[in-house]
Parts: sequence; structure tokens; C-alpha cells
Amino acid sequence: MGRFRFLDLFLSPRLHYQQSGPGGFELDESWIGFQWQRDERVKAIIKLGSSDLIRPLVWYAPTQDPRFQVVEAWMEGRSSVGDLRAGLLAVPQGFEGAFPEWNSVLPESAVRRRGWILQRDYGLQFRWDTQPWATALSVHNGESGADKDRELWFSGLWQYKDSDGWGLLLTASTGHTSNDSTQGSVAASREGFVFDSSADAKIRYAILSLFKEEGRSLFLLEAGRGDLIQQERTHPFLWGRADVVWNFGGDASLLLRYEQTSSDMTDSGTRISTPGLGVVLASADNLQSLTLYASRNDEPNRDPNYEFWLIFRLHSNLLK
Repeated sequence: MGRFRFLDLFLSPRLHYQQSGPGGFELDESWIGFQWQRDERVKAIIKLGSSDLIRPLVWYAPTQDPRFQVVEAWMEGRSSVGDLRAGLLAVPQGFEGAFPEWNSVLPESAVRRRGWILQRDYGLQFRWDTQPWATALSVHNGESGADKDRELWFSGLWQYKDSDGWGLLLTASTGHTSNDSTQGSVAASREGFVFDSSADAKIRYAILSLFKEEGRSLFLLEAGRGDLIQQERTHPFLWGRADVVWNFGGDASLLLRYEQTSSDMTDSGTRISTPGLGVVLASADNLQSLTLYASRNDEPNRDPNYEFWLIFRLHSNLLK
């Protein structure tokens, strides 16, 4: 009947405060995972976690799901050619999506938190891992739920990472939407995209990441560029960020981030700049940490909006 076992645990309770907007105590980026394995070629994974792990893209209406739900549930068949996964699975987008959430000590990037890029979805995924190269190709619903518009999305990951920790990562997605699924979208009202939720759209974007990992330190440069195409008009959008995690001694690290987003490249009024600064204290085995982080959102013609995080992390995956 195979083997059933506990896989991993990640808890991330936090206190989040922002000068203008909701805040308070939260339980985000948290899950418990289990694995059933029949043999070396067939296994299944199921994870129960917080609903922010499966938030839909900004083109779709925000969900009102319970705070704790199934966030991954997939089976995998392995072969000498590659691995095939099917079910509710992680679709890697950018550096954050290419690695598990417990791998990071910084808060989520703005584009991931605001739904510009995908996290998880129902679909099929082919994976090849021949070090130092890795490839993943996915076909999925796009809505992180039921396929209401009967339009499939396609996503890909191509990664190179050498033994010294240097890596280059390219991820990309393309898909279509229709008004069957986009009613209630906040892309225009909240994010400033030139998006008509009552009309069909084609959306595509790509993310290029250059990174260097060395023990508990990280250097990351990442840029994303996308197009929103409706009624034969193309509306480009752009984002980018630089992250530095500098382990300056023992279990303490300094956190630096500068992030910029623009939901409409033709309108400078949609440009938001977000510098951030913080510190993280981790245990000797790096299984638990405490992060204190502050950022400032600078928008044209508006006063700066400050945000603060106090994040506790506990996970079961041994790191350096």
C-alpha cells in the first residue's frame, strides 16, 4: 500500500501594520505537508495551509475562501525522461516561486502579495532537473481554481545554478481571460492597470532573475515585464527589485530591498517605489527566525505610506 509520512511544516505568524490599510496579527505563508509514496517512481503530496498561498491573479476576483485550506495536492510520476505532476501544484514565477516560501526571510514582494504573478494552480507540469540546469513547463487553469473561462495558461521555468551559488532564472507565462472569470477584478480599481473586466484579454509576462546565494546571505536582482492586450491595444507593465540579505555575523543578518512597480508604463502616475530595511535573527540550526522589517511606499502625488512587519518563522527543513 506504499508509505505515508509527514513531509514538512512551516509556520509564519506575524504582526503587520500599515499606515493606511488593514493590518494586525496574521497567519500567512503557513502549511503542514504529507507525502504518500508507492515506490521510487510514484508519489503524492498534500499540503494544508493558509489561503494566501493560493491567491488568484489580479485579473480575477479575490476569493473568499477559508483561512486554512488545501493549498497543494498533486501526484508525481518519475521517469528517466522527466517528471510529470498533476493536480493543485506550485507554478514557479520569479525567484520567490522557484524556491519554497521557507527559503526566504524577507516579506513577500509587492507583485506577489498583490497578485501580479501566480503562485499555485490546477494543471499539469513537466519537470527536468539535470544539474546545473532545471526546467519546468506547466499548463494550468490560470484562475487558481475552477476553469470558469475555459482558457488555459502556459508557464515555463528555465534555471541555471552552479556549485558556487550563482544562478540565472527565467520564468514566463501567457494566457487569456474572458468576462466569465474576470468580473469583480481589482486590476483597474486597486492596481491601476488599463483593464476592462467585461472584455476578453490576452496577458503575457516574463521575469529574469540573477542571484548569488552564499550560506545565509543572498544577492538578487530581478526584473519583470508584461503586456496586457485588449481590443487590439497593448498596455505594457513593468516591475523590478533588488534584495540583499547580508549575514554580518553568527545568526544575525541585515535585510535590504528596493522595489518598483508600474502597472501602466505609459502613465508615470502608476509608478510605486518601495525601499525597505530590516534585520533577522535566526537559530543556530536556522529552523526558526525572527524578522523585523519596515518599508515605505512612495506614490506620485501622495504622502508616503509606511509598513512594518514582525515575522516569526518555524520550519522543519534544515538549511545552512
